[in-house]
Amino acid sequence: MKGIEAKCITSGHILRSIHLRLDVPYYLFTEEDIINRYRGVHFIRLRDAVKEIRYLPRFKRLWVERKEHGIPYLSASETFYFKPLRVRYISKNLPKLQEFLVKYGWILLECSGTVGRVAFVNKTLEKSFFDNHLIRLIPEDKVPTGYLYAWLLTPLCQRLFQAKQYGMVVK
Repeated sequence: MKGIEAKCITSGHILRSIHLRLDVPYYLFTEEDIINRYRGVHFIRLRDAVKEIRYLPRFKRLWVERKEHGIPYLSASETFYFKPLRVRYISKNLPKLQEFLVKYGWILLECSGTVGRVAFVNKTLEKSFFDNHLIRLIPEDKVPTGYLYAWLLTPLCQRLFQAKQYGMVVK
């Protein structure tokens, strides 16, 4: 059948691995496979393509009801909605508020839930507060943000995210 990928690994391979993972994506598409498939292509690490990769800690949410006392809040999943289902406001008095705000041209990468979803911060998103489930990629001039964004959306890159994620989401 076209489109189905298969790979054989031995139980010994799993037992010798320091990770002892049993999930299929981890073995189906490894960094070694990429190196072999794209031999001769020059890749750079993500941390070398951006000015900063910002991971944020968990935080206590301070909600406010009135717009003038807060900033529109979007969860990681709401970031990808065309129009958010609800409008909530996080207090402008939240400690370390500035760390959670984003700027036009940044890239947001979901690191919890559906790992690997990518959002480009446009003028609309720039006005919102985002939670800690989104990694902030702050661009550098040497790699155009649009190219980086496009690369992160490729099937190859998405498979890497899938292979490197762990845990599970239960709804």
